[in-house]
Amino acid sequence: MFARFLEFSLTTEKEEFLNALHAQLLPFLRQQPGFASAQLFFAEIRPEIGVLISLWDNKLSADRYEREGYPRWFELIKPFATVRSVGRYHADPSLPARLNGSSPTT
Repeated sequence: MFARFLEFSLTTEKEEFLNALHAQLLPFLRQQPGFASAQLFFAEIRPEIGVLISLWDNKLSADRYEREGYPRWFELIKPFATVRSVGRYHADPSLPARLNGSSPTT
């Protein structure tokens, strides 16, 4: 599992961004090969700052999206927000076992 963290600043009203998110941005992500899910967060103190975390089934899918999908998605988000930073992370396969209190299996 791979995650992409996209931090952004809203340039429109939050409601306008959320409407675009549901009408355009999430449907676009759902069409991308390997897309698993997404979660949106907003800062409590500065509610114009948000983070969108998208999950991808494997590195190949995340890399393909980075090359082919993200440039188009970036164009879709531009009228509503300014991207502040993007990060990519992979899941540690032993984490679920550690969270459950057992030793990771090999």
